[in-house]
Amino acid sequence: MSTIKKRETELDVLRLMATLAVVLTHVCGGPIKTLSILDIDWQILNCFRSAITWDVPVFVMISGGMLLNPRKEIPLKVLYGKYIKRLVIAFAFWSAIFQVYYTVYGIYTNSFALNWKGVLSQYLIGPYPFWYLFMFAGVYATIPFLKKIITDKKLTEYFLLLFFAFQIMMCYGQALPGIGNTVTSVLNNIDFTFAIGFVGYFVLGYYLKAYDISKKAEYALYALGVILVPLCCYVTTKQSVMNMEYTETFSKYLMPNIIIESSAIYTFFVKRVSKIKFSEKSVKMFSKLTEYGFGVYLVHALINEFVGLTGWTAVTISPFVSVPLLTAVVYLLSLLVTVVIRKIPFIGKNIT
Repeated sequence: MSTIKKRETELDVLRLMATLAVVLTHVCGGPIKTLSILDIDWQILNCFRSAITWDVPVFVMISGGMLLNPRKEIPLKVLYGKYIKRLVIAFAFWSAIFQVYYTVYGIYTNSFALNWKGVLSQYLIGPYPFWYLFMFAGVYATIPFLKKIITDKKLTEYFLLLFFAFQIMMCYGQALPGIGNTVTSVLNNIDFTFAIGFVGYFVLGYYLKAYDISKKAEYALYALGVILVPLCCYVTTKQSVMNMEYTETFSKYLMPNIIIESSAIYTFFVKRVSKIKFSEKSVKMFSKLTEYGFGVYLVHALINEFVGLTGWTAVTISPFVSVPLLTAVVYLLSLLVTVVIRKIPFIGKNIT
């Protein structure tokens, strides 16, 4: 029983859901950008993606809830020697693997057009999912400062107020009739970056976990989160039709509507699912899947590429069937690859 209490299994479950959501996002990513926006399959893919835009924000919130805990001391030596070092090693190794794949594939298909400088540039930028590693390294670097802020509840709330207020102004200000450009110019002149970006999610994850909120506010958050999902799908469709191409502005991770959706699902897990008494077997299973989660994230895009070479995509058959099935296959293959790699002595666990 003590093991169950000690392990926050609800967060392991949420991590698994977020991992599957990331895989689903990339499974849909190619087809949704190439299909006609008038195609019914495009609309189905749009609905899938609009429903899981909380994936990366939730990852950041989980980390914030754990790492900003005042009882968890993280000296600079540990911060850089453990957390950031792990990101650097993973990036260095896997970006090389991706570049080898892209180079070999390009040569095989006669589409390779980079010189050695281009290859080096692509290596340093990394494949498309690896923006996540850069982002987390930046967030981690702010932890010593954030730990000072969260010692005071009022100061934490002020930080979050700035986060949400400036995200609203930055995301919606330009759309204001008549004064949009003026608002944008003013915001650019302010050049406020202190409390915006993913660091806001990091602090929000700690706050929602550490402090109680009234049931009325909690249920209102859930209701708003549910309402915003179909709204996200609708607005994305309208914008895409207007621009005659896929336009995902309303579903970007730092949009205020996504902040609310992500807060809703995270709050539900830390306030409600946390009350569930998981069996020892469930605790161990979800704990182990969490252990493999980082490796799955690192390799899933490459696995998705390999599966795509077979001709199987999210629209090979109806997306209602193909997307969940393909997501499950890519996840399970990525999990298998991660399990095998982690058995390699000395390096396996360091690169996953």
